[in-house]
Parts: sequence; C-alpha cells; structure tokens
Amino acid sequence: MRKILLLLFILPLALTSFAQDEAQTPVQALQDLFSNPQKRKPKIAKDKVASDGTRWVWGDYRYSYVGSSTKQKSVRMMVVGTQSESLGVNYMVCFAIHEADTPLSIKKDSPILIKFGDDSILQTKSLFHDEDKVGYLHTLPHSTFYTYDVYAYIPITDELLTGLQKGFKKIRFEVNDDIYDIEPKKDNVSEFILEEYKLIKDALQTKRSFADDF
Repeated sequence: MRKILLLLFILPLALTSFAQDEAQTPVQALQDLFSNPQKRKPKIAKDKVASDGTRWVWGDYRYSYVGSSTKQKSVRMMVVGTQSESLGVNYMVCFAIHEADTPLSIKKDSPILIKFGDDSILQTKSLFHDEDKVGYLHTLPHSTFYTYDVYAYIPITDELLTGLQKGFKKIRFEVNDDIYDIEPKKDNVSEFILEEYKLIKDALQTKRSFADDF
C-alpha cells in the first residue's frame, strides 16, 4: 500500500511523500463482480485523522472509459481532501494508473496535461514521486502475471474546476520517463470529480482532530 504524508501545501505547492499511516493511503480498487468500476457513484470512502493531526478524506474511485483488458492503458480517479491546523484545507485529484507486466514510476514535478471538451489545455505537475516495482501477483489456471499501480496527484484549482465543466477529453502523464496518454471513449469522469469534490468540501466544513471523543 502506498501511503502519502502531506508535509507542506501552500501555493505555490511544495510537497514531499513517504510512508506513514493508513489515513494517507489511496482507496484501493476492489474486484467486485457486481459493481461496474466505470459507473461508481461519488461518495466518501474513508475519513481518517492521522497521528500527526492531519485529517484525510478520500472519495471513492471511478475508472475512465478506456477499455477493459489488463493490457490496455487505464486510469481510475478519486478526490482527496486534507485538513490540518497548520496548513488549513486543501484538495487534490488522485489518478491511479494500472498496468500489467510493467513496473511503474512517476516523478515529483513531472508534467501532466489535461485536455477539456473545448480543446483548452491545463498544464500542471505531479505533486509526489511514486513507484511500484513489486506489483501484485495474479495466478490463474494456465498463467501467472503481475499488475502494477502508481499514483499521480494534482491540486484542485479554479482552472481545473472550470475546465471540467466543459468535459474531459484526454490526459497525458509522464510514466517511466515516457509519454503515457489516456484518451477515453467517452467522458464519464468530469461530473464524477466535480460531485465528489463537493461531497468532500462539505464534509470538511466540520472539523475533526486526533483527540476527538478521547
């Protein structure tokens, strides 16, 4: 599991990551035969307070419409909000990139491009470094293979929110020091991100702390 600790989140953003606590771990993809991952509803998946006093509120994930084969590029998206006394309230979109047979790495400050429905482009950067060289082993009757997941985070800004209102067409990451494009068959994530952002924003109107109900 990947665990991210928010050390500094003051615009312009300067962030660092390392393993700390389950509160900072992205929501994991579940293998549920009765749930379409491309139609998951916006909701708060977990709301936890880390031992350093930072509260992490995670939305559930939704896969973009890019195909169903493990050999195809895919990305799932979720919203996360943080709240702390020293840094206030901040919001991010987390992109989880999934691949079979290929270890993955995304560098901090690597470029990310998002194209919206009107062909306008948002240029942003990955907030953290993340990599998966271990993978998850899948054993089937006649084959064995590994899958890998890596996470990219971007800040939620007014420019991003305005762009998502126009729809989502394409996103470009830098994965393993190379171009990694996601171009969905149709946009099923813009409204999802906007709605989940509102849910988490509303949840963070109520403050929590590590000492609550002690």
